[in-house]
Amino acid sequence: TIITTRHANQRMRERQISFQHVKFAIRCGTRIEDENEARYCVGPQHLASSNRRVPRWSNGVVVVVAKNRHIVITVYRDFNWKKYLSRSTSTHAA
Repeated sequence: TIITTRHANQRMRERQISFQHVKFAIRCGTRIEDENEARYCVGPQHLASSNRRVPRWSNGVVVVVAKNRHIVITVYRDFNWKKYLSRSTSTHAA
């Protein structure tokens, strides 16, 4: 179950990021963790390798969740998300 905060819902509307994008990022994106949160990031490699139906405009979607839970804190687009890799405590490719 994926839970979204009021803030995340507002950002999804403002940034035209659908719940389908959020689900795709969590299921197929790269997970980058730090002390308090985790980011699921979608890049071209995730779109090409996915056998799931890819929501249109998924490239660059970043979903920030509370660590150890699927509570979505915020969402945004960042085509340069790999910058988070250098400061993460752990990384998991989906």
